[in-house]
Amino acid sequence: MPENEKEFIGEIVKAACKEITQERVIAQFNASETVFVPRSELPQNLTPGDTFEVYIDGMSKNGIWVGSIDKIAPAALWKHLAQCRQNQTDIDVTVIADDDNGLICDVESLLGFMPKREIEESPLAALGSYVGQKMKARILKFSQADGKLIVSHKAAVAEILRETRESLLAQLKPEQIYEGTVKQIVDFGAFVDIGAGVEGLVHRSNLSWGNDDPASVVSIGQQLKVIVLAINNGKISLGHKQLIEDTWAESSKKLTVGDIVEGKVTTFANFGAFVRINDQVEGLIHNSELSWQSSVRQAQQVLKLNQNVKVRIIGIDEERRRLRLSLRRVQENPWQQIFDACPPGTKLNTKISGIADFGIFVDLNYGLRGLIHKNDLPESDGKIDLNEKYHIGDPIECIVVSVDVEKERANLSVRQLAGDPFQAFVEQKPLGKSFEAVIRRIARFGAFAAIGDVEGLIHISELSENRVENVGSVVKVGQTVQVTVINIDENRRRIGLSMISEPFEPNLRDDSDSSDNNENTDSQSRPTLGDIFPENFKK
Repeated sequence: MPENEKEFIGEIVKAACKEITQERVIAQFNASETVFVPRSELPQNLTPGDTFEVYIDGMSKNGIWVGSIDKIAPAALWKHLAQCRQNQTDIDVTVIADDDNGLICDVESLLGFMPKREIEESPLAALGSYVGQKMKARILKFSQADGKLIVSHKAAVAEILRETRESLLAQLKPEQIYEGTVKQIVDFGAFVDIGAGVEGLVHRSNLSWGNDDPASVVSIGQQLKVIVLAINNGKISLGHKQLIEDTWAESSKKLTVGDIVEGKVTTFANFGAFVRINDQVEGLIHNSELSWQSSVRQAQQVLKLNQNVKVRIIGIDEERRRLRLSLRRVQENPWQQIFDACPPGTKLNTKISGIADFGIFVDLNYGLRGLIHKNDLPESDGKIDLNEKYHIGDPIECIVVSVDVEKERANLSVRQLAGDPFQAFVEQKPLGKSFEAVIRRIARFGAFAAIGDVEGLIHISELSENRVENVGSVVKVGQTVQVTVINIDENRRRIGLSMISEPFEPNLRDDSDSSDNNENTDSQSRPTLGDIFPENFKK
């Protein structure tokens, strides 16, 4: 293409009419250049000598310029847009539609596109809310050849936002109150724009007095009044609950431990369910307070979301603003019912419901279970495999030894069906007498030894005259030893034994010596349940 051809293409020039034919107008521009223009694009009253503007569209094969009147307006607009882009001039656009990637805009009668990332620094989730809005924008890129036009609102307001942001941050102080806009919601709170793109975090603990799930308190785009709590290393902490009434303080005054109240299940957690009382305060039903039945271990087994339930208040922590609730305590305690109906000595015909290394569980009424420890089974030497001897669902006859309502436990025995071996032993007046005993179990504080059908404790201090560091270094399980009964606690059904004490007559012992001995052996026979039972029982 000749250099002079490149010079005029795409330009708008002033031309003078020289000749008019049926199909074209022949005009002259730049003194000596000739251009053909379609007759239909010019006024009918045009006459030779008249001047007009024409867009130079190209050159014909015979070297004559081809012009257009209709392309003047689009060409002028593209030229204007090019200047706006070069000079970074703001233009007015109108949003006419949206799609997944951004907004479609009317840019001075041309279609333009504004990508999501160019709408705002943190755009709202609903792009449809922008449709119909007029906004300032800057041209990022365009191509006249294929008609592409990309615009940005964020770029147009960036300078203004920067100045406003700097001014706001310079004046920002704790205790200032702002009307902000919720921009983002996360598990731990909500980010709020307090103006000019300055965002702060309202932690969930400062969003509502009930420490509710942020998504249930606010929504994206919502206007929210907040107060500045702190500014640390550019991070802004905001609060909302400080500006609203404390429903907890007011509502908790009306609640008392022991009250039965109605509420609605709002949230499930691994450890229980949260229930809102009177639409103002929220409390927790821990998994352990769901049901008296041990088979219920998760809230979803007995509750549904938004279910209305009656619960009993079992704890109010004013300082920590916590409410402890119980679902099971609305009902009568079945352990109390068992205690009343089955006092110690009651014989039961029931079924095996579980088997463990340390014993078997049997069914009681009300969906509860009791334990027959392996020492209370006929095979009490501990050598038998309980899983081979017993099976779940098998019938079994046993006798109630004890029911602890507070600890929710029931101990039963098969061996004691023939009588109480402990009481039978006590009736022999064994205190001070010597017996052969078989070591059954070893603990860190001593060894348990069986005298016939009863068991006593040889405290570590009663194993040897010398100091003993390791019980297992003195006695072994299954070993037969000679012991003296040095203490009997009938109330707690405990027997203290000694391998170093000589037999004695209880009524001949010195009072002070007897007192010291009783005190010593009493303390020696006070292991915890966790100490007495094997390791697998603790688990």
